[in-house]
Amino acid sequence: KKKMNLLALIAISQTQHLAEITWYGGYFHGRKTASGRRYNMHEMTCAVVYAKGSKRPAIPFRTKIKVEYGGKSVIVVITDTGSHKPKSKVSVTKMKGGKPVRVQQKVEMWFDLSRAAFSKLAPLSKGHFVAKWEIVK
Repeated sequence: KKKMNLLALIAISQTQHLAEITWYGGYFHGRKTASGRRYNMHEMTCAVVYAKGSKRPAIPFRTKIKVEYGGKSVIVVITDTGSHKPKSKVSVTKMKGGKPVRVQQKVEMWFDLSRAAFSKLAPLSKGHFVAKWEIVK
């Protein structure tokens, strides 16, 4: 089973995926994370949350991921797990025939970025967005 999970993790590390991106900050600053490390909202870290019923293999703590949004990107380290249940579908804009069209996109993960990481991609007031992500080798 462990070998199969490793193979599945390698497979997802070779492609880009979509995730709902949120941020967390002040209240959690200085508290212990699920990895045992203290959360620092000024570092480039994140928590990962899986959709209920997701078949994805768990991404281990200390894994680096690249998150891309609006022509910007950040690399963060997974140090925590989130405490809320993600949506299973979000509305995203895709180009079809040269025109933007809103479509429903299945999303199986959320990443709660640190305040610092989120603010490099969008204003904190945005609250959340859908972005591409991939594991960094």
